Amino acid sequence: MKGSQITFYTYYGRTYQNHNVPEYLMALAAELALPGATVSSGLMGIGQHGEVHNKTWLDDSDEPMQVTFIVTLEQEKQLFERLKKEQMKVFYTRTEVEFGYS
Repeated sequence: MKGSQITFYTYYGRTYQNHNVPEYLMALAAELALPGATVSSGLMGIGQHGEVHNKTWLDDSDEPMQVTFIVTLEQEKQLFERLKKEQMKVFYTRTEVEFGYS
């Protein structure tokens, strides 16, 4: 099957509609019946304005996070239409992929 790998880059403490962004994206995946998503955490990252984000022993709200989806082109269209409708702005990358089960 052909589709896209969409990876959103954010940090744990960033919120949208009273939810942190990674949790919001996971809930959106469930609502849109996307086939799945993976949340990954990072040790350190640099944001678009040059600020450093990192998790500390006392505070994980600044922990860099990636949320990755593997979707068909139709599912990708639904996802981005929804994000546009809600005016949610989050940095992402998109890569064309071939996927399936062995």
